[in-house]
Amino acid sequence: MNDEVPDREKSMLDAFSAHFDSFGSPLEAMKQTPRSGVLFDITSRFRELIQTGGDKRKEAEFRDRFQQFKQETESLVEKTAQALAKKYPSLSQDQLKQFIQKNITCICRVDLENMNGIKVLPLFTDLAKSHLEKAHPALMNFIEATGLYVNGVTMRRYLLEEQTQSVDVEFSKRTDKPEQMLARYFPTQNSLVQTNIFKMLSKKFASDEWKEKPHIAILGKSTLQLLKGLMGEISEQKWEELNKDPATCQVLQNALSKIAKYLAEANLHINEYDKFAQNIELIHYEMATILELGSVPKRFG
Repeated sequence: MNDEVPDREKSMLDAFSAHFDSFGSPLEAMKQTPRSGVLFDITSRFRELIQTGGDKRKEAEFRDRFQQFKQETESLVEKTAQALAKKYPSLSQDQLKQFIQKNITCICRVDLENMNGIKVLPLFTDLAKSHLEKAHPALMNFIEATGLYVNGVTMRRYLLEEQTQSVDVEFSKRTDKPEQMLARYFPTQNSLVQTNIFKMLSKKFASDEWKEKPHIAILGKSTLQLLKGLMGEISEQKWEELNKDPATCQVLQNALSKIAKYLAEANLHINEYDKFAQNIELIHYEMATILELGSVPKRFG
């Protein structure tokens, strides 16, 4: 929902009414995560303040303006909860207020030279990754599906056209720490299989949903099993050895980052077999890289 939308109250009421109307009872709807919650894009109001550059005046102005926006949103939530309580009398206004707050996300877009980013702002909920994974799995799945990672400001270069790769894209981000040349998006050998996209696809391919499309289920399930088995075969000692070496660390972390991206794209094209199979094939290419790394004594050459 753009911050400039004139009738935000109606838009929010319509969004949550559609969620409650899609279930047999309001109590059941309260237990479910809305397919589409409410997303506030406040770029128009905060674009010039989201990057303070350490300017204390800008930081103070941002806090004041954001507090004002939060108060406006709290009033909006209150009115929406009142309207929903009249429509669904079995639910209290406080219950509805908490539910609405839980399903609101607030973002501000950021532009840095030729890079675009999104800043997720803590409106009503804690933005710690551990909390997000538990309370907002839909948001985490969206972030993973775009190929992004959770940071204060998450950056990604120009969006890629399907399978087209760009030399400007660096999956494994460099850090300023001398003891760690590359950021470890996958700190342990089990990090990949613990991602939301991996868990979601594991459940999906194991369900009855794909009985009529066994080629999708077999290809997907077997790939996930191979991935899990491959990562499980890497010892802790070998993992640390690979990540301490700058050359093998970059290759390993890039391969895992690409696999996560291809899993998300395979899920996106799960009903288009050709595109689905292309992404599965790309995953196997990266698995071959990891398999080869496992046999490298210390480093290349």
